[in-house]
Formats: sequence, structure tokens, C-alpha cells
Amino acid sequence: MPPFDKSSAPQLAAAARRGDVRALGLFLKSLSDRLGSLSVNELSYLDGIVVGSTVVKAPLAARTTHFEVFDDFLSATINTGLGVDNWITFGGTDGDADAAATVAGTPEGAVSMGSGDAGATEDGAVMSLILLAKGSLVSLGMTVFECRVSFDQITGVTACFGLSDKLATDAEHLLHTIIAGTVADGGLTVADTVEFVYSEEATAGTLWHAASENNGTIGNSGAEQTLVVGPTIDEYQILRIEVDATGDARFYINGILRHTRLLAVKTAALLIPYIAIDGEAATPVVTDLTIDYVFFAGARATDQ
Repeated sequence: MPPFDKSSAPQLAAAARRGDVRALGLFLKSLSDRLGSLSVNELSYLDGIVVGSTVVKAPLAARTTHFEVFDDFLSATINTGLGVDNWITFGGTDGDADAAATVAGTPEGAVSMGSGDAGATEDGAVMSLILLAKGSLVSLGMTVFECRVSFDQITGVTACFGLSDKLATDAEHLLHTIIAGTVADGGLTVADTVEFVYSEEATAGTLWHAASENNGTIGNSGAEQTLVVGPTIDEYQILRIEVDATGDARFYINGILRHTRLLAVKTAALLIPYIAIDGEAATPVVTDLTIDYVFFAGARATDQ
């Protein structure tokens, strides 16, 4: 029986139809051997895809080669202590700028964070992994960030979702803003970051954008990079970023590759998840952001 791969499906189906137990057993053994030999790069979606392709997640590598943080926010309160899968959160002084908190009555788990409409005062909220020491060193191999999010409204708001070399420090620190086609730092002195940005103040103000910064230089020459689709009110979308060992990044929305950015971050960058929401500069509007889950993974050092 040949090794199990995507070309094996017709043979597997035929074996199942004729009840060939021996053949099915050989296929299962081949599949088991395949899963046991995966490298960390197979945290990635399948190779060979192009922008706009719908893809299927490849199996994960063995946990001896990479670490994972997955938080479905099932706890009664968001875990902000120094334990496992812990977060640091801040909310602004505006009464509507709510720090991340679990959503009551949601059995599958979620957190909500909000932006306000005060404008001049702090009307944002931020959330990041609690320690940079828990980050992923880009040069070691594939780094993955994924979250499932929705907005209750999408005007007068800016939000970012991705990876950075900064901890959340206060309530009004976006990684980047986008105003009239230009990407700029959003209140942080960031060296390396790669993220999705939604900003109604962008030229394409209804769409998602890709943004990045490599060693203090904003990617795409500081120009906005649209990603074809935008958020829809009260509908979840899955945002995923993969960064390989060279610092190249791929941006997926609902499993579709929307953009690849070469050298998005430097290889020496240590990155952690970072999520922020803020009222826009011109006409801020109260907005609630719901985060269903966050997934984060990276390669282990060879001596761990």
C-alpha cells in the first residue's frame, strides 16, 4: 500500500466500499506514521497556495517541536494572573472603553472589549499576552496567530489584531493607525509587528488591511494594503497570520489567503499576541468587540 497523501483518497474510498479491512489498516498506519513525522513548518496551511485560494489547515507538528497557547475563554473571568494562557488588559477612562472581560451567559466562551466616543480622553482598550518571555522567536520557525472576532458596529472605530514585540501598557495604544491611505504608529514605539487593521479612516474604510513593521520601518512604504473583504456587523470572522523563519508573513481571512508580505518582521523579533480597539480620531463611536478565541503557536528552541 503506498504512503498516505492527498492522492490516496480514491484508493481509500474503494477499500472502504469493498470492506477491505487490511487495506484500511495499512492506510491508517501510513497516516499515523505521517503525523508522527511532521515538522514545525506544518503548523502552516498547506503549501503551494496563491492569494485568494481557499485552503485547509495542515496537521499540527508534534508538541515537542512547538508550543501552543489556545484560549477559548471558558473561565468565569479572563485569566490575567501569572499562570498559563494569561493576559494583560487595560480599558480607558471613557465609560464605554471596556477592558477585556468574559461575556456572561456564553457557554462556548468569549471575551468582550470596547471603545468609547470621548475623543480627547482615553477611549480604547488593549489586550496582550502577559509576558514577552512567552513569545515566539521568529528565527526558530513558524509563528502562528489566529482569532475569531466580531464587531457590534463598524463606524468611527479602529482595531488591530496580530503579533508584536510590545506588551499592552495602557488603554489607548494601537499598534498602527491608518488614516487617508497612510499607516502610522498608533501610540506605541514598535520595532516589529504584523497585524490586521480595521480603520474607517483608511481610504478603503470598509475593508481589512495588512500592516507590519520591521525593525522600526513600517511595511509597504507606509501605504495601506487592503485585503479584499471587510468586517460585517455581528458576524464572526477568523483572522490568521503566519510568520515563517525568514520573517515573511501571510494573512488569511476565513481560511482564504488575502496577502503575503515579504520580510514583514526581522528574524530576531520576539512576538506575542496583541489586540486593541480605539475610537477613531475624527468621529469616535462606541463599539463592542467580541473575541471568541485566540490561538498562538511558535517553535521551541532545539535545547528545550
